[in-house]
Amino acid sequence: MHKFLFLPLFIFLPLFSYEAIVFDFGGVMAHPDPAPIIQFVQESLQLTPEELHKESTFKENLILNREKDREFWKSLAKKRGVTLSSTWVEDFRNALSQSMMADQEMFNLVETLKENGYRIGLLSNIEEKHAEIVSYVGLYAPFDPCLLSYEIDVEKPNSKAYQKLIEALNLKPESILFIDDMEENVEAAKEMGIDAIHFTNIDKLKTELEPLWK
Repeated sequence: MHKFLFLPLFIFLPLFSYEAIVFDFGGVMAHPDPAPIIQFVQESLQLTPEELHKESTFKENLILNREKDREFWKSLAKKRGVTLSSTWVEDFRNALSQSMMADQEMFNLVETLKENGYRIGLLSNIEEKHAEIVSYVGLYAPFDPCLLSYEIDVEKPNSKAYQKLIEALNLKPESILFIDDMEENVEAAKEMGIDAIHFTNIDKLKTELEPLWK
């Protein structure tokens, strides 16, 4: 589980009507890059890039909380004649976490908002196998509700996704602020009566959020 330091970003004043602030994940909270986990696997299992590419099940075994995943890596190491270190599982998880490229400033902002009484949710389009990785490294922990498209059976910008969000929060749409890096998702939220911000970078987001507490 990741621990994020509390960093005061703004002076908050409880004058605004929002009760919940909901974030997208990929492109907002994190910017995935497979390079760290690929490098770790190649080095620890002594694989060339070509050999790694041939391991067709590699992408299907990127977590270790299921028996079949653990057995996959043990089997591959044995086939390679490699002895995994005693810290290999922990090191694997750290590399996987680095591959998620979580934006610590964004998680600091989330914690600051929570400290000031806002409910913080997540509405994310994601496949189950990728969501398992994000969950495995603890990056969904700050969000409640955490609505993932594969679980709610609908993706943004479908209006049903936003309706499920409204129902999960049990709030009026105008009490919700939604933040997403895709303009079409932002516009779809607005059509449902949810105020929304198009995310481009954290500095701009801070500027956009600051007037809410002035």
